[in-house]
Amino acid sequence: MKTGDFAGRLLLIDFWAPGCAPCLRSLPALADLHTRLNPEGLEVIAVAVEGDEARVRGFLENDRGVPFPVALDPDGGLMERVALSDVPSWIVLDAFGRLVHRSEGADPRRVEWVVRRGLEQLRMRTKVR
Repeated sequence: MKTGDFAGRLLLIDFWAPGCAPCLRSLPALADLHTRLNPEGLEVIAVAVEGDEARVRGFLENDRGVPFPVALDPDGGLMERVALSDVPSWIVLDAFGRLVHRSEGADPRRVEWVVRRGLEQLRMRTKVR
């Protein structure tokens, strides 16, 4: 999976860990956001920065209804490349793959505000063409 796979869409990447309570509390809000705003152009990817694939997949399958892809970044390399140091954290990439927002902490209202703003800009660009 590459960010280019989501060209033309707003991409929210959520960095989380199975042992992080705030991360786990934010997953249902992200799932809801994805369900509501995917038709408008939002894509979400959850990136687990801790645990092996079996642990992460087992956790998600047993406990959560996550309607978006989950990737693994066990060494934290991706987080480091986008200058994040803690979980939960998230970034938003615009339709061209450019970083437009980076944040540490889980605040579902802030995430939704940033996403809605990004989707508005996406709609405006689409109308201009």
